[in-house]
Amino acid sequence: MMNSFTAADIRSLILKFENLQLPKSEWTHETHLIMALWYCQKYPLAEATRKIGRSIRRYNEAIGIKNTEQSGFHQSLTTFWMSVVSHFASQYPTLPLSELCHLLLNAKEGSRSYVFEFYSKDLIDSTHARMNWLAPDLKSLPGQERE
Repeated sequence: MMNSFTAADIRSLILKFENLQLPKSEWTHETHLIMALWYCQKYPLAEATRKIGRSIRRYNEAIGIKNTEQSGFHQSLTTFWMSVVSHFASQYPTLPLSELCHLLLNAKEGSRSYVFEFYSKDLIDSTHARMNWLAPDLKSLPGQERE
């Protein structure tokens, strides 16, 4: 996937996603992060997290991915990534979305493995974490570190 997106690319991606027309092959980690950035810029974090969760569930069903205790939508991962993306974006309040996407996709915070700095594999792979929001067990979310 390219690491550089124009505003038009992002708009197109969002429209395809929300209209359930995004090809399954384009439903990647990077696409999830771009969506998260877009939602975080449009809505307060709690609302953005609810909206993207609803949209992911709908999209999964449209492409034949069942949202069950073993597959599909994952509440803890979604909440974690929305929190990470929101915190990351808050550090660059004046950057256009396209530049923010480029920065995030090339930062450690955008790495697929970043979640394992916060969660043990056993916890994040659990059914309970998939179905409910569980806070990280290794360290606090970015921006929520204890002083």
